[in-house]
Amino acid sequence: MRIVLISDTHELHRELVVPHGDLLIHAGDFTVLSKRPWMYRHFDQWLGELPHRHKVIIPGNNDFLLEDPRQRSAITNATLLVDSGVE
Repeated sequence: MRIVLISDTHELHRELVVPHGDLLIHAGDFTVLSKRPWMYRHFDQWLGELPHRHKVIIPGNNDFLLEDPRQRSAITNATLLVDSGVE
């Protein structure tokens, strides 16, 4: 299994060259202080375009909008982990 781990992209995710792999983990801070809520949908769309079979997103301190369970539906193209785990 090839695991690709990224973090701290701060809304610059479209500028990345993401290596291929089986599992993509984004370990936090894909926004800049949650200032632009529409960026969550933009980020989720980008996730859907990536070829990784499994994708896991762990929000960082800049992604605090996702602390509200009602906002978590913005991420649909990955498993979102907030005080949880996955096997």
